[in-house]
Amino acid sequence: MKRLLLGLVMALSCASVSQAGFVVTMNPALNPDGVVNNNGAGAYATTATVNAVDGINFLSNSQVGLSQFNINIAPALFGETNLNAWCIDLFTPQTNTYTAELDVPTVIQSAFTNGAQMAYLMKFSDFVLGPGLAGYQSFAGENDAAAAMQLALWSFSINARTPTGFGVFGAGYGDANFNASGISATVAQLTNDLIVDANTFAGSSNLNGVHWLNSTGSNDPKSPGQNLLVFDESSNNIPNPVPAPPGIILCGCALGCFSVRGLWQKWRNKV
Repeated sequence: MKRLLLGLVMALSCASVSQAGFVVTMNPALNPDGVVNNNGAGAYATTATVNAVDGINFLSNSQVGLSQFNINIAPALFGETNLNAWCIDLFTPQTNTYTAELDVPTVIQSAFTNGAQMAYLMKFSDFVLGPGLAGYQSFAGENDAAAAMQLALWSFSINARTPTGFGVFGAGYGDANFNASGISATVAQLTNDLIVDANTFAGSSNLNGVHWLNSTGSNDPKSPGQNLLVFDESSNNIPNPVPAPPGIILCGCALGCFSVRGLWQKWRNKV
């Protein structure tokens, strides 16, 4: 009965309509690298030269910054006026202030060929990058992790195909539809691991809470602002487990040694 009620609540929440009229302002004071755009200007800790093509748009030898965004948003979203966010709009230059609408959680999964994988990384990138580095958390000071996260999201955002990894390609890493040079082997390996992990587990994980902040315009008609991924942290609350008797804990630890990854996956399905 509890499972039925939970499923009904989640179905109703996903059926809600998009919300328009949010004003997004890039927050240079709180961005990890103190910058306001990620396609050109700004003192990024990590940059890359990228090539990308999705059948309509393309970039050729474009210099980009690799960083998480921190945004101010009005009115408050998810009860917050400040959020961590990631760009999923490689072909659009960023602007400092623009308006956007919040799409319901399932839209990101249907609007992009690899939308489920992007949503997965927003929620579960810490399984690859380490504790405290889920996509919605702050990546301040974690330059390699931030670079890998942004590259993985951009690779998935190219609808022409589903990437399978981020191996050596020409003078850089990636594939014919999206590749990057000028990055370290460490960043390339982390990007590869994020892509492989998302492809493996996105289809069997609970992706509730991940939203697409869809750009709708700005004061500069040539640069409407970028589409961003944001996360409703209130959807991530789970009850604390009830402690088990010591004997059961010891037995569970012994069995758990053989199925750590399996337990992690079960947790992902519940969150």
